[in-house]
Amino acid sequence: MSKPIDIWVNDFSSMLGNFPAFVDVVLRGVALDAKAIIEKRVVNTGVSANGTPYTPYSNYWRRERQKKGKQVDHKDFMFTQSMWRNTGIVGITPASVTIGPASQDRHKAQYNVDREKVEILDLNEKEVAMIEKAIEFEINKYFGSL
Repeated sequence: MSKPIDIWVNDFSSMLGNFPAFVDVVLRGVALDAKAIIEKRVVNTGVSANGTPYTPYSNYWRRERQKKGKQVDHKDFMFTQSMWRNTGIVGITPASVTIGPASQDRHKAQYNVDREKVEILDLNEKEVAMIEKAIEFEINKYFGSL
């Protein structure tokens, strides 16, 4: 049995009224997913979003990392782990979310971006497609409950 039209209208109106809060939750979730995706790629491969490897560690940093038992095959920006640990949501609007390092790590992150001449926290095309699919799934689930 189908719902009467007034029930459909009320349900739809309610969903639209709750939509901004829903979008906020979805954006926050996918932002944290994006951060995890980027971190995994960079830490595991040392490759930027454009597919190029980051510059090798200097001889000094290579020795320092070896002393600490850290890998030296590729740059992973994980010496103290504070940049990754303190990266999260730094801005959100109704249509977008920005991830970045916490204020105490911004200077270190910017130094690395300037030195590498590439944004470390960018997503590649495949990663963007994954995030878009996650958003699409959540929106379909939300409106599918009508």
